Amino acid sequence: MLGRDSSRHLKYLLWAAKAGRTGGDRSCPACAGAATLLRRKFFVVGLAECDSCGLRFRIPKDEASVTNYYQSSYSADYPAHRPPSPDHLSSLIRTGFAHDPEKNFARYISFLSAAGLKPGATVLDFGCSWGFGSWQLLKAGYRVYSYDVSKPRADYARSSLHCNVVDDLSQIPERLDCLFSSHVIEHLTDPTLIWRIADNCLSTNGLMIVFCPNGEPAREPLIGRRHYGYLWPQVHPMVITPRFLRGVSQAHGYAGRCFSAPYDFDAIGSGTEPPDLLGEELCLIARRLVPTETTTAPLRQL
Repeated sequence: MLGRDSSRHLKYLLWAAKAGRTGGDRSCPACAGAATLLRRKFFVVGLAECDSCGLRFRIPKDEASVTNYYQSSYSADYPAHRPPSPDHLSSLIRTGFAHDPEKNFARYISFLSAAGLKPGATVLDFGCSWGFGSWQLLKAGYRVYSYDVSKPRADYARSSLHCNVVDDLSQIPERLDCLFSSHVIEHLTDPTLIWRIADNCLSTNGLMIVFCPNGEPAREPLIGRRHYGYLWPQVHPMVITPRFLRGVSQAHGYAGRCFSAPYDFDAIGSGTEPPDLLGEELCLIARRLVPTETTTAPLRQL
């Protein structure tokens, strides 16, 4: 009998093979530009790069209905992403999540502080998942609105961690100082969605702070093709590059700077982008420069 992982992988590869046979859309999911196929793995899945904006993305592309996947199937497919037991959660709260490296937001809070966000600033935790990060941001003194496309996760964040969860971003009653997002953009079917939401939510001088796995092409020779290939599994249709982050920020009226782990907080504070971006994690800090008209962010494209 196939194990859980084997069954999931087989289902994914069968879907990719079927989608590939029917041709599929290979245009860039961010700018609709032409893309170049860089390589394949398992014969049926490919990595493409947009010739215009530099976004790297997996083909076949996900269907627009991928939102449904995060309501129940994601936790079933990846048991490690399930919420902790009540006793474990109580222990995490007592220690402020300090002893769980995967859930500890201390370095992200330090990053926000280095970027100039003082306690009391208003923050949208976009893609808050179970609410662990939102809870820590609240404890650090920020005023936090939390949002997740997954209803079970949003409900858990609201009921178990008492986060200020909004089910619709139009419910936020004020303009915000920061849109914060940790390891969400690589899951989206259209990564520009985050900028469109920022246009709706941020104050005139607001910040976007976006963390994701680092898809910088120069990393591949250092870490090897196989390890670089781990950036585009089933649940990561996007491989985010610094070139893409800078370009899409500029197109939306933001001044963007990229940083990679381990982070130099002095450089972050001064806005000085490092000469190379070769760390495992990538972060964008983008400050809104051009006021935009409020529009409705199409969350159905998640």
